[in-house]
Amino acid sequence: MAWRILLWLLIAISLAVIAAFAVIGGVMLFGERPVAPVEIADTSSAAPISSAERLASQEAALPIDEDASPATGVETAARRSFVILQIGDSHTAADLFTGEVRDRLQSTFGKGGLFLPPGIPRAGVQSAELSIKAGEAWSYNAMASTDEPDHFWLSGYIATATSAGATISFTAPTQQAFDSIDVSFLRSPGGGRAEILLDGEVVDMVPLDGPAGEPLIKRLLPATGPTGTFETLAIRTASAGRVEFSGVFIDQRQSGLSYLSVGFPGARVSVLKRMAPQNLADDMARLDPDMLVLAFGTNEGFDDNLDIDTYRRTLTEIIAALRQERPDLEIVLIGPPPGARQESNCSAIRNACGTAPSGGTCWAQPPKLAAVRDAEMAVALEVGASFWDWGSVLPSACDVEQERLGDPALIGPDRVHLTGRGYRESADAFARMLEPMIGQALRGE
Repeated sequence: MAWRILLWLLIAISLAVIAAFAVIGGVMLFGERPVAPVEIADTSSAAPISSAERLASQEAALPIDEDASPATGVETAARRSFVILQIGDSHTAADLFTGEVRDRLQSTFGKGGLFLPPGIPRAGVQSAELSIKAGEAWSYNAMASTDEPDHFWLSGYIATATSAGATISFTAPTQQAFDSIDVSFLRSPGGGRAEILLDGEVVDMVPLDGPAGEPLIKRLLPATGPTGTFETLAIRTASAGRVEFSGVFIDQRQSGLSYLSVGFPGARVSVLKRMAPQNLADDMARLDPDMLVLAFGTNEGFDDNLDIDTYRRTLTEIIAALRQERPDLEIVLIGPPPGARQESNCSAIRNACGTAPSGGTCWAQPPKLAAVRDAEMAVALEVGASFWDWGSVLPSACDVEQERLGDPALIGPDRVHLTGRGYRESADAFARMLEPMIGQALRGE
């Protein structure tokens, strides 16, 4: 009899040890392979579940009352999630416009998840929702200026550190909800080790020795219940050796709206062609957006040598590639806002106001900017996408040339970027356009 009791005690101790390793700091280390390799760190007997099964189980926990009256935005948000992904140039990268759109839509539909860059890869890339801090030991590579675009994913940047103690932190002003957190790394020969911390507690240790450029996504799931929370997420190198970190996806699909944003200062839409098609397809599958917003055109419009027909073909091809795995993906194109540049000699330039100064310096709209906007509108019509003209809520090109930038100003002194007020007011207008589209999608119309 005594030996049976001893046996049961040993079994109980073993199960407790397994449970202790499976749940660290209130976070279960668990994952599946939705796209790029996701490391399974759970040592319990629980079987991995697919992304589709996980999302289906979440939706099942939020039943829709078919007999209820038509839902308002807030009522709908309590029943289904909605994910919007915006990809663009510097207007998007700064998360000023997108941050304002996010706030307005989430005030109606509820708060969802976020997509975050790997630290502070360059000036103008930031998050409006979380404070990002990165130690000086990190260096950055950008997809837009590399000879190895196959090693890049949708964030477009890789943060690299080679010494222990290098830290990148993401801090929310209040508790940030999540139903999963994907932390993306790249392996390298002789790679070092990285720690993932939530609220100062190490929840996982990630060894990164492996084939050069091989992706590894560590997925954290809440230990109990469908949703967890945190205030600070941190990535910290735990050894010497190369650690490459490429971004964070905080997924929150229990309810509410996620407005994910990815921007590349100075970029054109063709930046997406630099990424390996499979890498782009994998990240699109993992983020699983219901709506894709493409906000390019400013940098194309400032290129006097741009071939408009080529641009139209490139944009069409990129949309086709993005829709390859999901033909019904709702796409919205944002036409570039009005802009102007200073010309040293304006005697031969016909500006947007319709006249050319007799001489001297002046500000003039680049000749291709309006053509780019028209091309985007035409592509939207051809591919069945929606189009929003950013210039419809801002001073005209002629006004911008004449420094009539709004009162108070909506466009900044560089006559390319907007002021805080300009981003807020245009975000209001864009959110008003999106609201009925989102509502119809949530109602299944």
